[in-house]
Amino acid sequence: MDTEASWESHILVFPFPVQSHINPMIQFSKCLASKGLRVTLATTFLLTTSMHAEAGPVRIESLFDDIVEGGGIAKETESHGDRMKRYKEVGAKDLQKLIEKQSRLGYPVKCLLYDSVIPWASNVAKELGLVGAAFYTQSCSVNAIYYTIYKGLIPTPIEEPITAVPGLPVIEAEDLPSFVYKIDSYPHILSMVLNQFANMDDADWHFLNTFDKLEDEVWC
Repeated sequence: MDTEASWESHILVFPFPVQSHINPMIQFSKCLASKGLRVTLATTFLLTTSMHAEAGPVRIESLFDDIVEGGGIAKETESHGDRMKRYKEVGAKDLQKLIEKQSRLGYPVKCLLYDSVIPWASNVAKELGLVGAAFYTQSCSVNAIYYTIYKGLIPTPIEEPITAVPGLPVIEAEDLPSFVYKIDSYPHILSMVLNQFANMDDADWHFLNTFDKLEDEVWC
């Protein structure tokens, strides 16, 4: 244990294990740590090996190895759906073990700050009696579009200009990401960004990666 622990609460940060999701969450983690909070970021083993230098005051912990698992190499032919299923099964167990480990070490986690595209992390937080906070790594405008599609307010496939998103101007279908404009192009990605809203009401807090002056109309 730290000899002079000055931190007030311990937050465990759990980003989706790709760099574009880790970067905004680690920057937010540094902001939290600067306020006197103990912050630990947990991700897959391969990513943690290159993160310590850039993490600053944020502690880094590794979960399951994303290449070697159970003594064997993950199959290159594994589908994205199977990979995400395995990530959920193994990740949820390892996440719980890490939280329990922190308690044994004298650093009980108070809040699980998870990437919004990992909605099952909310279940882990609830099961362990933690505060659950969803962090949306993409802009409010982008998530507003995803949410409107998720609620069925924008018919798919999208063939007409979008006018149904409050706070946004008319958006041409071709201006959308390809997996939204052409829904059959990357169905697994579309499913992931839409399903982030499936249990959003279960989160105690929602954090948005934005600037109020940049997106004041849409996030309000």
